Amino acid sequence: EGWNLPLIVGPVAFAYNLDGVDKLVLTPSVIMDIFNGKITTWDHADIKALNKDATLPGDKINVFYRDDESGTTENVSKYLKATAPDKFTKEPSKNYFGTAGEGKKGTQGVADAVKGTKGGFGYMEWKYAKDAQLGVSSLDNGQGAVELTAESAGKAMDVAEVTGKGNDLKVSLKYKDLGEGVYPMVMVTYEIVCSAGLPAAEAALLKDFLTYAASPQAQSTLTDQGYA
Repeated sequence: EGWNLPLIVGPVAFAYNLDGVDKLVLTPSVIMDIFNGKITTWDHADIKALNKDATLPGDKINVFYRDDESGTTENVSKYLKATAPDKFTKEPSKNYFGTAGEGKKGTQGVADAVKGTKGGFGYMEWKYAKDAQLGVSSLDNGQGAVELTAESAGKAMDVAEVTGKGNDLKVSLKYKDLGEGVYPMVMVTYEIVCSAGLPAAEAALLKDFLTYAASPQAQSTLTDQGYA
C-alpha cells in the first residue's frame, strides 16, 4: 500500500509589485474583493483602512492567477472559503475561483507577470515571491496582521491535526482561529512511498534519505529557500 508522509510545509504568498510599499496588510475579505474585481485600485478605502501608515498609489490592481489546474489554487481556495465564506461562494477546486485578472501557466508564469507589471498582484508559493523580490502581504485573519516568515508559517503546523493510521499520515490544516502570530496560508507536500516491494537495499536507502529529510538538520535548510 501507499504511505503518505507529510514532509515540507510551503507557505503561499499573496505577492504584489508596488514601488514604495514595503509592508501591506490584507484580509481574506479584501483579497476576495480583489479577485472578484470589486476592489480595483490600490488606494481603495478598504485597503487604506488596513494600511494607515502606508502611502498607497492609485494604480490599478493587475490580478494574475493560475489558469492551469493547480494544487496551489485549491489550497488558496480552501483558505478563502474558510475565512471569507460570505464572498467565496463556490466550492474549492484546482481551478481559479475569481472573476478578475489574467491567467498564467504555472507558478513561474504568475510570478513573472506580477514582477513585470506595475500594480501586479497574485498568489504563489513563497519561494517564487522571494526569488522575484516581490512584496509579500501580511494576513489579518481577525487576530492581528501576521507577516509571512518561516517561523510564522511553521506555527500553522502546531495547530494542525495529524491524522491517519500507522505510517500513512495526513495533515488537516486549520485556517482560522489560529491564535496570534500564525501565518494561515500554508500547504503541505507529501512524499508517497510503498510499504513493501522494494529490494532490501533500496528500501534501506530510501528510509535513510527520508529520515534525514525529516530531521531538524535538513528541515532547517529549507527556510532560506522559501519553506517553513
